[in-house]
Amino acid sequence: MLSLVNSKDLQIKLFIISLVFFGVLAYLLPTSLIDTDYGNVILTIATFLLGIFAGFCILVTTNDYNSVRELAADETAGWISLYNNVQVYDADSALKLKPLLSEYIIRSFDYDFIDYARETKPEFRPIQDLINSLPVMESKSSVHQNILDRIADVTKARQHLTALGNRSLSRLEWLVLFMLSFTVIATLYGLRTGSPFFDFVTIAVSSAIVMILELTYDIDRYMWNDASFGFETYNNVLVAMGELPYYRQDFLQRRIVVPLEKKYQIGILSNHGKSWERKIEIVDKK
Repeated sequence: MLSLVNSKDLQIKLFIISLVFFGVLAYLLPTSLIDTDYGNVILTIATFLLGIFAGFCILVTTNDYNSVRELAADETAGWISLYNNVQVYDADSALKLKPLLSEYIIRSFDYDFIDYARETKPEFRPIQDLINSLPVMESKSSVHQNILDRIADVTKARQHLTALGNRSLSRLEWLVLFMLSFTVIATLYGLRTGSPFFDFVTIAVSSAIVMILELTYDIDRYMWNDASFGFETYNNVLVAMGELPYYRQDFLQRRIVVPLEKKYQIGILSNHGKSWERKIEIVDKK
């Protein structure tokens, strides 16, 4: 459910690279490449269109991003409630459910948020089969109904997550964004007068446009702040079952996430990129 890169670290690096690149570009390019009157008209139109279109794109992607966060919270709440109800209903079934649900949560961390609901179907199916095969106890019929309701809630959340597991913006919309961004940046450089303040504004605005595009991409891929809510939200299910929080070793090495707990599970992939087989070790920082 997490991007395989540190999005915040990438944003910082991209911003620094943008500042350096546009600074060098301002130093190399001559000034007054475009007639002032002509350039001002282009800049006004392009900036106006970019503001409207970029705002629309960010609004669309943010709405989907917020929906995914809510669905993730609904799914994990459903899992916790389901496990608690199964414990009350049948202790033996709860013992069977625990490793299946643990495996499901751990496998969820192997994929981007945009893909995990689709990719964890093999882990989800045994849980469904176990719930559907629960023995019927008339004395605990209300608990059994709660269990069925919770698995239905989880299934519904997963279906919605699968439906949202596509990029909100099409290639055409990205093309329009890049065209408008390039026009604004190119016009700014063409209008430069040689004034240090104008050069500073040109570099700052150009770098800001790059960061807006990066932010839009991160939200479109559900990568923005995914580590902060993805690991915490889904690890809550493991904690509710009496398990330790889980983190993948390569995520820790790249500082995609920094555990706050002193004791946690760490997954070490045996053949990264070719197999999902892993060895799980316990880390205890006393």
